[in-house]
Amino acid sequence: MAPTVTLAGSTWNTTAGNKTVTATPAVGDMIVIVCANSGRTTAQAPTVTDNNSSGTYTQVKAATRASSVDAMWVFVRTATIASATSTIFTFAPLGGADTGGGLIVFRVTGTSGTGSGAVAQSGSQDNQASGTPAVTLTDPIRNDQAVIGGVMTGSNLSTNVVAPTTLAFTEDIDAGYNVLPTGQETCHLAGGTGVSTITWGGAAASAFCTVLVVMNGPATVLPPILVTPIGTGSAV
Repeated sequence: MAPTVTLAGSTWNTTAGNKTVTATPAVGDMIVIVCANSGRTTAQAPTVTDNNSSGTYTQVKAATRASSVDAMWVFVRTATIASATSTIFTFAPLGGADTGGGLIVFRVTGTSGTGSGAVAQSGSQDNQASGTPAVTLTDPIRNDQAVIGGVMTGSNLSTNVVAPTTLAFTEDIDAGYNVLPTGQETCHLAGGTGVSTITWGGAAASAFCTVLVVMNGPATVLPPILVTPIGTGSAV
């Protein structure tokens, strides 16, 4: 069975500086956060935190848009959620000098590993002038894995791009702001069918970049080994 992915919440606007999402995750959830800025490069990564009882965040993927002046990142929590309480997830742009952006927070239930160890593989596209987003992965997506994808455009739209039709992706947000015009679309999939190239459902509205992360399936529990003592003829 594949992990389940749930949108916990999102904030996406033209206000500079810190942005937050408040949500109540379940104990054992792995948190994945897709975030983006206009006016920041991939080298100017933000700080992502939350006020739950334990765990920090590690960056697992980044992509750049518009000749490297806008960027998006994917962060994964280094520990599963320990307390099922209202939690504030905070995205702090480096130096607070961005021109807008935000964070999209996902709860992933049933994945194995933490931090970068929870990610089976990932892919991205940088500085795409036009066309349909498509990410080719090294290995086919298995039916016990989950996928989270995002596209950042240069448009203030609620129709930046259609979620991938390669498989039955669910679109989570599709939003924009106007200064500077910037859009964000995110989507997820629970369980693949052996496909390694994920193609969105049409051309992006403007220049774009893309990220895609594949989350591990559940941990494998091996059956017990039966040992037959010498001379007994029966297993114990």
